[in-house]
Amino acid sequence: MGGASSTTPDLDPGLLWAVEEIVGRPALPEREDVDEYELLLNRLRLDMAPIDAIEEFWLRDITHLVLDAARYRRVKRGLLGLAGAHAVSLITEQQSRPFEDDTQAYVLHCWLTNKRSDRRNFAKRMKKADYDEDVLQSVAFSCALSDFDLLDQMIADADDRAAASLRKMERRRATAASRRRRATTQ
Repeated sequence: MGGASSTTPDLDPGLLWAVEEIVGRPALPEREDVDEYELLLNRLRLDMAPIDAIEEFWLRDITHLVLDAARYRRVKRGLLGLAGAHAVSLITEQQSRPFEDDTQAYVLHCWLTNKRSDRRNFAKRMKKADYDEDVLQSVAFSCALSDFDLLDQMIADADDRAAASLRKMERRRATAASRRRRATTQ
């Protein structure tokens, strides 16, 4: 995190190093890049301008929480896709040959792909088999409802904790400013 001192000239680079040693590197999943963490941390550091180690700890906590919430939202999107695939499997298993000669694997491929032509092909096949895609989405959602609830709670918890850290910083700064005002008026 060598770039930290260049974005926070008021904080001692040794202090930033000490905070990093205590907090440690972010625990990111293998697919996630530490550069995303660094970029967010440095942007927040510029916006929030931590004045000491306590605020730097809170800033890092906020950075972790913001990235956690974003990760949970990505997981939620992926879960909906997988739940949709499960719903397609359920529907194709209920009917003897709902998609004529299409294999279940191909139908699942059409559901899971991001290619527009495959998605259109899937929609056509759903319509031809007399299925409403809204029903499919409903089946998918109901299959994963408890997982969605858990992810929603995790997202809300991360957001609430980040907001609480921001409020702590604001209260701490307001208290310090009030003390300075009282000291200068006496």
